[in-house]
Amino acid sequence: MSEETRFDKINRCNVAIRSLRNQLKISNNLDELTLIAGKIIDLENEILSERTIGCKQLTRKKKAIEVKIDTLRRKISTEESKLNNIDNMITLKISRYKEQLETKIEHLSKEYNDLYSEIRTAKKKKKRSYDLHTV
Repeated sequence: MSEETRFDKINRCNVAIRSLRNQLKISNNLDELTLIAGKIIDLENEILSERTIGCKQLTRKKKAIEVKIDTLRRKISTEESKLNNIDNMITLKISRYKEQLETKIEHLSKEYNDLYSEIRTAKKKKKRSYDLHTV
């Protein structure tokens, strides 16, 4: 059986069917009517068989496309997974950087407050010392 639909065969069968239908119209013999009807059915089955070949080809093409789509979906899923992992790494790094920055700011703030307190205390002592000397 051929892999491609043979339209020449289908056309020949259709021509033969038309001819047999014309014979069917003019026949008066019951055996001849049965024989002609059987031939028409056989020819219709041949046409169906040829058309089915075309459907099988389309079905194979459909299956090939479905396989490609499935492969692409799996690849997309894999790439999305990789993307999510990278997003998680970025989020983790940013979180660590923020924590480090918060720690540095806390230390700087403590340092600033300590120095500020020292300076104020030194000014107060200096002022008291000045006040004591002026008395």
